[in-house]
Amino acid sequence: VDANHAVCQMLGYTYDELVGMDIGQLVAKDNNPKQLWGHFLENGTQVGLVLLHHKSGRKLTVEYQAIANFVKGLHLSILHDVTDRLQ
Repeated sequence: VDANHAVCQMLGYTYDELVGMDIGQLVAKDNNPKQLWGHFLENGTQVGLVLLHHKSGRKLTVEYQAIANFVKGLHLSILHDVTDRLQ
C-alpha cells in the first residue's frame, strides 16, 4: 500500500514500482515460509531475518519486524538491511 524512500532506496525500486508489488516478488525462494510467516499468522507479530531481492537481482539479508493491523486492516513492516553486518 505504501513505502518510504529508505526502503525504495534499499531495494532499488522507485516508489511507483514498489507500491502495489506482491510481496512474493521481493521475497527470495530460499526463505523458509513457516519460519518467515508462522508466528505472524498465529500471533500478528513477527521478528526475524528474510532474504529479499534487490531490483538488480542480488539478494539482501533484511532484519524485519512485522505487526498485523497496526492501523485497522493494514500491516506495518520495519526493515533493516543487515547484509554487510552478517558478512
